[in-house]
Amino acid sequence: MATRLVVVIGLALLIGRGLFVGLLGLPMIYAHAVFTLMVLPPPFIVPLFIPQGRRSDLGYTNNVLSLYSLASVAAFVSYVLLGSA
Repeated sequence: MATRLVVVIGLALLIGRGLFVGLLGLPMIYAHAVFTLMVLPPPFIVPLFIPQGRRSDLGYTNNVLSLYSLASVAAFVSYVLLGSA
């Protein structure tokens, strides 16, 4: 979970600032939009697709989704408070 979030934040900053603002010359609002889109957590519908044989993983999946949601909120708040927004 932490590895995915770190990679996503890095890519969001690189794409937003490097590509959209730097290369394409778009307004900064596009960089903010890319960051917001990429940091969003996976949908909570994911546990519905767990096969019947792996129902024991349901609790783990729900916990990971909940923790990732909290980490996403923390990442977004940090992004705003650090002056990137």
